[in-house]
Amino acid sequence: MLVSASALVAGPAQAELKPSSPEAIAAAVADCWQATNATALDEAALKAKGWQAGSVQTTDGKPVPSAMTFLGKKGSDVVIMVSKQVDPRGCTVTSRVGSIEAITPAAREIYKQIQPLEPKLEVKQPTPAEVAYFALPKAALLRPSGTKDKPGVTIQVSYSAAEKK
Repeated sequence: MLVSASALVAGPAQAELKPSSPEAIAAAVADCWQATNATALDEAALKAKGWQAGSVQTTDGKPVPSAMTFLGKKGSDVVIMVSKQVDPRGCTVTSRVGSIEAITPAAREIYKQIQPLEPKLEVKQPTPAEVAYFALPKAALLRPSGTKDKPGVTIQVSYSAAEKK
């Protein structure tokens, strides 16, 4: 998989991708959710589900060093980003959507795919544009991204350690 240098910023990266279905976005979020744990993201679990590390290159083919790992899946335009420095236990899913109106079906589908994994899953809307999914210690936050002409979604999946008393 090849990821353009613009993939370092979610908006420009999404401009290069084709829109994904709500089901494809939600499946990637569910894969991240299952790989997120207390110690470190289980990248082997993601690879077992077909996610492969991509290379980051400039438009003229030169490698770009990155602290992030970009994962893609054959036949999918959804990208999973992993940063061991920023969030070693979680990952971020990013994808274009066909329209701003397509964000709501994606948010609903994420719930449909995570809820069987987490029967006590709660959904909240911290702002009118964001949707948060909680089954602590795991959480995910969906935010709109991209541009008005090429909208997208970014979903941060994370693991919060229990507070020590």
